[in-house]
Amino acid sequence: MRSLGLFLAALGRRWWALLSSAVFTMIGLYALITGKSNHWIVAVSIAVGVILFLFASFGAWKEQYDARIAAERFNDESKKTKEIRLKLAPEMGQSDLVLFHFLLAPK
Repeated sequence: MRSLGLFLAALGRRWWALLSSAVFTMIGLYALITGKSNHWIVAVSIAVGVILFLFASFGAWKEQYDARIAAERFNDESKKTKEIRLKLAPEMGQSDLVLFHFLLAPK
């Protein structure tokens, strides 16, 4: 449930930022200049709100996806570094000491 909360918070921030943009001002100005009806303004505003929601959803997903990829890449690099150091430790003549430090190292 925590991940859902994080996603919804990111979605809310992004959607609010998009809804606060000048898109609705432009719709209002266009409707004023062309003499569009109130029904048209409401329908277009709802359609634009849904489209902005989709953009915000993608942005929130991408933010979390990029963070996960970065964490996985960091984890893979840490494992590779640890394996290389363990292979080099016997050659350095400090195998027991190095092995002890790497087994207790934070993951």
